[in-house]
Amino acid sequence: MPTCIYCQRTDPPCGFTREHVVPEALGLFHSDVVTLTTEVCGECNQWFGDHLDRVFARDSAEAVLRLKHGLKDPAGVKEMFAGRVTFRLPNDGSQWGGVMLKLVAPSEGQEVPSADLVTPQAGFERNDLTWEYFTGDEIPPPGELAQRFQNAYTGRVATFTESEADETRLRQAIRQATGAQEKRAEHLKAFPPFQRESLRTEVNARFDKVLAREVVKIGFNYLAKVQGADLVLRPDFHPARQFVRYGEGEPADFVNVHPGPISRDGSGRTQLPRGHLITVGWDASGTEVLARVCPFQHVTYVVRLCADFRGVWRPFDSAHLYDLEAKRAERLAAAHRIEIPGAALPR
Repeated sequence: MPTCIYCQRTDPPCGFTREHVVPEALGLFHSDVVTLTTEVCGECNQWFGDHLDRVFARDSAEAVLRLKHGLKDPAGVKEMFAGRVTFRLPNDGSQWGGVMLKLVAPSEGQEVPSADLVTPQAGFERNDLTWEYFTGDEIPPPGELAQRFQNAYTGRVATFTESEADETRLRQAIRQATGAQEKRAEHLKAFPPFQRESLRTEVNARFDKVLAREVVKIGFNYLAKVQGADLVLRPDFHPARQFVRYGEGEPADFVNVHPGPISRDGSGRTQLPRGHLITVGWDASGTEVLARVCPFQHVTYVVRLCADFRGVWRPFDSAHLYDLEAKRAERLAAAHRIEIPGAALPR
């Protein structure tokens, strides 16, 4: 009788629904390793969609790549980036280095999102003549700001606001911190960098527990698909299951983040079509089951699905490319298998 691999209910009243190994927001693919059909119950599936998949698709580094690869209509950018992803101008030593930006729906005739200023925000010139910017809510408290004016800031301030109330509030906060009637504050209505043909931005993404649970879910789903539900229903996989479904445990116990893609054979070569790489296999000791999840071949998440396997050992390793060009999930031939090195996660 089918059993949900997450809540472990047998024949749940909500029944079973299709659960995508790779969330639909990261592309639609054809093949037999795309969906689980009788492994995830409807209730778990709905919870994942509302609390994990949606956040991963809208407020992560991968959300930025969805826009880049045309998987998200730029007009919907206003629904994205609730706090885990920030955009700034690069710190190039100019007055504008570090200014905080937000993405907005493209103007008529454009195909990519436009950049706009985050408001309200205030910038403070440092003694080395570079600038440091904060949103209105992030400005340091009065004591700390006063200390910065004494030791690190020249006293020159720039503010970006859209209302007199915001402008007054920012200036009052600065005066409260410095005890001065007025600092050399200038309210900037025009923003010279926007006059350029193109604008280079710096993207910073925060990886937290919600995103870690989503990444582990992708690896867990993939293992269930290629090795069967009976394996992942074993108690050896219970910690990973509980982390995904109920948030038990810490991200560092399950996920290690490596910059850049994983190579096909350990050589550093990654000449594969653009898409998502997922692998699963044993660590060097043969006791840990590791997955590697590499969305868009951009960042590699090493996922510990099982830390101490106690069952009958059996050899397995699997690797698939979820190809965004061919819109297929293709099993990689032995010559193209992604190497599964020893465990890189703390115990």
